[in-house]
Amino acid sequence: PDASTRTAIKFGNTTHRVGPFRCRVLGASVSQYKGSSSRAVMFEPGAEEAVVRNLQADDIETLLYFSDNSGAATLLAQKCSIEEAVINGCAGRLVDVHGGRNGSTTKTLVKLTLRDVRVYGASKLMQIRQADKVKLLRVLVDDHTVDVTEPYFATVIDVAGFRAHHCYLDGLRAGFAMTTCPSFYVSRCDFVDFSGGTVVLQDNGGNTNARWRYNDAIGFTWSKDTPGTASTGLTEYPLAISSTSDFLTVS
Repeated sequence: PDASTRTAIKFGNTTHRVGPFRCRVLGASVSQYKGSSSRAVMFEPGAEEAVVRNLQADDIETLLYFSDNSGAATLLAQKCSIEEAVINGCAGRLVDVHGGRNGSTTKTLVKLTLRDVRVYGASKLMQIRQADKVKLLRVLVDDHTVDVTEPYFATVIDVAGFRAHHCYLDGLRAGFAMTTCPSFYVSRCDFVDFSGGTVVLQDNGGNTNARWRYNDAIGFTWSKDTPGTASTGLTEYPLAISSTSDFLTVS
């Protein structure tokens, strides 16, 4: 573990910038990594094809943290993933990704994947900013405590090629808040028994040619929020989120 930032699993560091290549952690248990700078997993710029698979994380602060390197602003982390993980208790933000936190104007995280991740007992969930081609595949959230300051499952800003597929979100307040995410694709996600809110998609503009496909709301009537100018080319299929029908009628 990295004592300086209380990180349990860390790929790379801020000074040795060659970075690890195809490193794996297969089967790990992380517990009680709490505190404002504590993380279960951290990818540093320079890491490539780093994988954490079969992770059990109990009572943690943050599952995943990423920032750009202030001394090497164009250095990238690429093709990194967390797969087959179970999280029981997360006191802070589950996923905190900002590719320009330290000033970089480059999208310093490319092709991050979270696959088969089950989350229980969390509150603040995901903020993903200034990255490319992020995938959330089969993420389940249950036993959730709503935090009204960060109510969305995923707040995504300046991420081209974002994908979310087969996510199951139970008891949340809001779904996806998307800003400047051209060609994002959210498909076959279930939004279940939302509490205190109905918004499954907040379109903050810049989501050109995005796709909302075969998603479903269970136990409530979903809605979409468009605070400003709607994104061009954003399509919802087979039903618009505003539709009151429960099924598509073919004539």
